[in-house]
Amino acid sequence: MSLYPVPVDSNANSVAGSGVASFKAFLGGPLKPGDTITISVEPLAIWNSGGSIAGTNASGFAVNPNNIPPIDYSSFVPCQPNAHEVPTYPNAANYGFGVGVLVGSLDGGSTFFAVGTNFSMVYLGSGDSAAAPAGISLFFWDVNSADNVGSLMASVNVIRANA
Repeated sequence: MSLYPVPVDSNANSVAGSGVASFKAFLGGPLKPGDTITISVEPLAIWNSGGSIAGTNASGFAVNPNNIPPIDYSSFVPCQPNAHEVPTYPNAANYGFGVGVLVGSLDGGSTFFAVGTNFSMVYLGSGDSAAAPAGISLFFWDVNSADNVGSLMASVNVIRANA
């Protein structure tokens, strides 16, 4: 079992703009079928996509620690970018997640999956051991990175199937 702390910045690691992925290579080699990846983020940790007082957690839900104004739980905003809004990762236009959701990719941004505050996945393999991912890319899901503020610490855990 290997645990990796991975900081993810809402501006620098946004899928929009420069779209630089927060990346941490898995030590001990690439993923193998049966390996389990878990990712967790403190549910009350917030980052922000628009510069307001309240922000969202890694699942894209509004979090306002002072409850002023009261949290509007209907504030989950769907976001499906156009290819021109995410020039570094044009395939992101094929996905729709909420603004502020922590998303991951095992192939450098060709495909994406929602991570949120608590995620677990068993890697099934691609059938091609040469194509096995050696790391995970984590992103802040948004179409405008210029006004994003804050960062989160994701704990990435890899449990090897044959360990």
